[in-house]
Amino acid sequence: MPGRPQPGPPCPKCKMPSRYITSMLDVKRDRSILIYRCEACREEIWRRIRRCRAREGAMQDYRMQLEKLRKDAAECALIRDLATGKAKRELFDTLAGHLTVLADQVETAMHDRSAGTAA
Repeated sequence: MPGRPQPGPPCPKCKMPSRYITSMLDVKRDRSILIYRCEACREEIWRRIRRCRAREGAMQDYRMQLEKLRKDAAECALIRDLATGKAKRELFDTLAGHLTVLADQVETAMHDRSAGTAA
């Protein structure tokens, strides 16, 4: 039949006939690689890719939150240094300390998650 794709080589994973071509970029060699997969294996690859992308999105959220916590801690420290009243200085010193601890915890969680040791 003229409009029907020709079967490709067998899927390297399950040896089923393949018709789907997945193109991936080999960053180290700076070239595109064509990968032949059967429909089931192709879907499995895309599920893995979607999970990786979701994790990357979560890491971006962590980075943004970490940046905000560090910025807020610095602002509290600045207000503490400029405050004239003792109570205000103590309050903003406490806030700066708490925000710094939170930022450290977020950074530790990011490191653990990227290392694969998250609970």
